[in-house]
This record gives sequence, structure tokens and C-alpha cells, in this order.
Amino acid sequence: MSVSVVIPAYNAQDFIRVGIASLQKQTLAPLEIIVVNDASTDDTAKVVEAASKEDSRIKLINLAENVGPGGARNAGIEKARGQWIALLDADDRFAPERLERLVRLGNDTGADIVTDNLLIYDAVAQEVVRPGFRRRGSEPHFQVTLDSFLYNAAGESTECDFGLLMPLFRRDALVNRGLRYPVSLRHGEDFHLMLDALLAGCVWVCTNDAYYLYTERMGSISKTASGMSRTRVNYSAMKTATDQLLSRPAIGGNPRLRALVARRSKSLRWLNAKTKLVSMRKSEGTASVLKTCASDPWIAWNVGRFLLRRVSRKLNSLGHATFSSTGSRPLR
Repeated sequence: MSVSVVIPAYNAQDFIRVGIASLQKQTLAPLEIIVVNDASTDDTAKVVEAASKEDSRIKLINLAENVGPGGARNAGIEKARGQWIALLDADDRFAPERLERLVRLGNDTGADIVTDNLLIYDAVAQEVVRPGFRRRGSEPHFQVTLDSFLYNAAGESTECDFGLLMPLFRRDALVNRGLRYPVSLRHGEDFHLMLDALLAGCVWVCTNDAYYLYTERMGSISKTASGMSRTRVNYSAMKTATDQLLSRPAIGGNPRLRALVARRSKSLRWLNAKTKLVSMRKSEGTASVLKTCASDPWIAWNVGRFLLRRVSRKLNSLGHATFSSTGSRPLR
């Protein structure tokens, strides 16, 4: 079975070769490695062109204007010729056996989408921090349903947001259903494509094993930014797009799914508020944060809950009993 790998890249000259090298070491060699240069202002194109002279599988697509990660992925998908299409972010890597293991799983199960667990990676410390999610059940893999996807796509309310899992798509599943990444979002666009795929009837299987090295924007160990992420964090836009899902009959007309979407929206509201509070503390000081909390009970309650979770995790790491919190709820 042939695999095309699509890499959206924006100002990735300093690290794009690492991701490409991880593809060149795959035990199942990819048919092609499509790098979509999203109108970078650095030498990303030159770096990829040099690599393509050494490996004819590397194809470069240069976009005339910056369209964001979703639009760049779409451009790569349009050109992909493989029976499977894998996505790799420019600052991440594949373990050597990833393509072989996931294609085999897809073929064995007949799935349209295959994902694996994540290896959360601190690039500055050069260490794997943890797996994305704890092993789920005794079986080596499980099916992700619409319900379980939405349940596990609520930001800090879940152990691992399933919208972050990096898919291998059966090409026919994308083409026949007309599935593409939304271009209106530049943050959280993955969630909406995966949701659309499930609503369109795609079968999604996920293995408990982890083969994808997912680089943290801020290292958990080093406490230092990787310097490689180009994501424009916008939780407000993500919340708006999530709220709009309620107008879709398949979701708005289903009480369970409607509640799960509302739960995600609530989590995004908190993430947006927390981001603003962190920025406020840096620019205006702690007094401004306390004043904001005092004026808004909802923010104050969520700040308290956040601090309680941090204390709980600290105690847990020391081997003591932990406080219960929504962040420690088991995966469904």
C-alpha cells in the first residue's frame, strides 16, 4: 500500500529537515513527501529544494500567499497520489515504524482513518514527556466514535484532546466524501475535519501505541518555548466555530452531542480567559489579574479550579493522594 505524506510548512527552515529525515527512515517507505511551503518569508523553500535533489520523493509546493495550516494541507492532499495520506506538522516527527504499523492496522480493520497515541516531546530538553493518553482497555486498538471524539475533545477537561491526534486517511475516503480542512480557522482546524469525517460515516480506528512525536509549544520539562511552533493561538475563534456546530441538525438535534459540544465550548472559553490572564500578569502584574478575578465570579471560580488541579498533580507526582478534578476523569 502506498502512502503520501503531506507537511505544511511556514518559516520552518531551521527544523524541516528533521521531520523529513524521520520519513526517510520509515520501515514502510512513503511514495512521496509533499512539503507545502505556505508563503514562508525565510529559506524554507531553498532547504526543501536542496533535500529534493537528494531524494526524488520530496515534492515542493510553493503557495503564493499564506493560507494557514488547513489550506496548506488541502493543497498537499490535492496533489497526493498515495492510497493513504498521512499528515506531519513541520516541527514534529514520526517514529521509524509509524507508517508500517498504521497502514497495517488500517488494512486489517478496513478503517478510513487511522491514528495512534502521541509522544509528547519537549524539544529543548530533547525528552519525551509522556504519552498523550493513558492506555485504553486491554485491546491494542479501539474505534473512535462521534460520541467518544467529542467527549475527548474538550481541552483541559480531558486527558488528551483527540483533535490533536494525527491521522492517516484512506485517500478514497477523503476524495469520495469531499472532505477538506476548513480554511477559515488557523487554530483547531483539525477538530473540524475529523468531526466532518465522522459525520460523513468514516470509520476511525486508533491504536494505544504511540509513534508520533508531538512537539510542545512550551516544554513541560525545560519550561522553555520550542521556538518552532507557528500556530496562531485563537481560542475565541475556536469557541465561535464550536458554537456554530449546534446549528447542524446531526448535533443540535441530539441531546447527548449537543451537551458534549457545549462542554467543549465552555472549555475553550476558559482557555481563552486563561491566555488573557497570563498575558495580563506579564504586562500589568498580579494585581490586575486579582482585580479581574474579583470582578468576574466565573473567572475566579475557574482560576481556583485550575490552581487546585495544579496542586493535585504536584501531590500526585510526589506519591501522595490527589484531589479529584474534572481533569482527572478517565477516557471513555
